[in-house]
Amino acid sequence: QERAIGRPAISTNAIAAVQVGGQPHELKDYKGVSNFLVDNRQLNAVTAGIAHRFSKDMEAFDASNLALWGTTVSGIDEGDGWLKTESGLYLPTMVKGTRVLTPTTIGWWTVVLPGETNVRSLGDIRSVVIGKKRKGDQVFGHQEGDWIALEAEPGFIKLRSPRSGLRMLEPSSLLG
Repeated sequence: QERAIGRPAISTNAIAAVQVGGQPHELKDYKGVSNFLVDNRQLNAVTAGIAHRFSKDMEAFDASNLALWGTTVSGIDEGDGWLKTESGLYLPTMVKGTRVLTPTTIGWWTVVLPGETNVRSLGDIRSVVIGKKRKGDQVFGHQEGDWIALEAEPGFIKLRSPRSGLRMLEPSSLLG
């Protein structure tokens, strides 16, 4: 399973489900299945992504099945440089000595900065403001660098205010 940044794949073998924006959202069980960003920030490859492998062999690639840069994949990190995806295929965690699969976390965040906090179209301070959140609002998303990519709605929120340096979001739970 793959989704664009801000929309990681959610496992179907979940132990919990929550309502987000009126839609059910499944949370992963914690038996090793995790989300990973297909990350080209360090490698700077000119390709569209990484080809899945039929086995733990760089040469055994499936040219018709790419994990595109900037998408999120789900699977089990086997601890030997390979991720076994939910489809049963493999992805290398490193290419040419550079990490290309970065673990991501998904969860609830509370807006803690007084006033309004901007929701932007991209994880870039120069991107368009598409919404606002107020202190106490909770959002569901995953961290990508110093941004939270929202899950139940489009957008990104910066973790710290670019002006004051104060935290704008803190990890939380829906219940507390």
